[in-house]
Amino acid sequence: MCEPVEKRFLWVLKKFSTLKDECYLSRPFVFSGWNWRIIAFPNNKGHLSLYIGLLNPESLSSIWTRKVKFRLTVVNKISKDDTKVLDGQKLFTARNHRWGFSKFLRCHKLRDDGFLVGDKLIIVADVHALPTFSTPEEFEKFLESLRLMRVSFNRSKRDSSCQVVQKTENTGESLKVGNLGMRCNNVASKTEVSNVDNDDAPQGASHDDAFEDGQGDDDDASSLLSSVNDKDVSSINKLKSMEDASKTVENGDTGCTNVASATEASNDLLKEIQPVKETMDVNGFHVFPSHVESVSHIFKRHPDIALGFRPKNQQIRKAYMNELLSVIDMLCQPPEKLSEDDLRNADETLVDLIDAGFKLDWLKTKLDDISEKKKIEQGSGARLQTMEEELQKLKQMFLDLETQLQMEKAEASAARAPLSFNDVVC
Repeated sequence: MCEPVEKRFLWVLKKFSTLKDECYLSRPFVFSGWNWRIIAFPNNKGHLSLYIGLLNPESLSSIWTRKVKFRLTVVNKISKDDTKVLDGQKLFTARNHRWGFSKFLRCHKLRDDGFLVGDKLIIVADVHALPTFSTPEEFEKFLESLRLMRVSFNRSKRDSSCQVVQKTENTGESLKVGNLGMRCNNVASKTEVSNVDNDDAPQGASHDDAFEDGQGDDDDASSLLSSVNDKDVSSINKLKSMEDASKTVENGDTGCTNVASATEASNDLLKEIQPVKETMDVNGFHVFPSHVESVSHIFKRHPDIALGFRPKNQQIRKAYMNELLSVIDMLCQPPEKLSEDDLRNADETLVDLIDAGFKLDWLKTKLDDISEKKKIEQGSGARLQTMEEELQKLKQMFLDLETQLQMEKAEASAARAPLSFNDVVC
């Protein structure tokens, strides 16, 4: 199955008025092969701060990158026209693994303008994976820069051939194209941090955990975040790719074949990775074509499931339906593959869905059954291990007893044997 390139995740922050001025994390959601989460600061210097971040970034390699277009939405339950939406497009790396807005919305607006109903705040995150190179033309320009670099390298190599051998040995390493690529990567790593105009670490975050962000409570917030990306990320992508590409250049004619192949691959990648935006209506819910069959089957088996579902905004309805599907998909996994956190997250999601008006008694029963099976599986595992240990002890006792039996048989056989003539007269 092709890995999805887009994801919508809904997070309900309950008892919002009682939350402290500290960092709150949503449960993880899987996107582009990695675990992500929404990060919220309910009151960061008088503002709600929201970010998208990777879970366990320390497990990523230093060259890991994902170019992601994301949108963060705080839903206004009274007037959908007042719903707050900010978006951006950023390059996520092992080092810069969190992006968002330190001033997403002023706290007094949250309280006074209809965002909090029942002391709950609904946050929706939409994420789309993008190709590292936005267009084939951009990739072609990058390859052209590598070609020029190769020409420059060959010219420098010819010029240096007339110099003293010792001098050539001392300077040759710095002329290697691959080495230049490595130096460029170091520069790119610094550029990602220093070129961001609004690098603001929220309260409670250490310097090592500083969040990269744009200022959200501003009419120009989205354009600010996008303009930073357009200027910096394009150059960073090229610089980060230079080391691998330069190895191709150093391979001479073989490298040219690899470059051509890379060009074709990039064109295919750009076609495959474009997010699918069309949706289809199923019983009043806009869902992706890949979900139509599943959602239709749910309504066929449980026609009254959404009779009490209150939200009218299609973004919110779609997000809730995605959460419902994610719970069902999780329950289809073998119990041994489910962790306690998985079941706890599923239970919390189910509570949110029921609070929103879904009739899910049947799914609650299934979740309880799976939880009970998980307990049985865990208990059975402990009992099986104990039985295996006892069995090993019994097997060892059997081997020891069999060895002793053979020794007794040998002694008995020797005792029964008659003496020979020589044995008697010796």
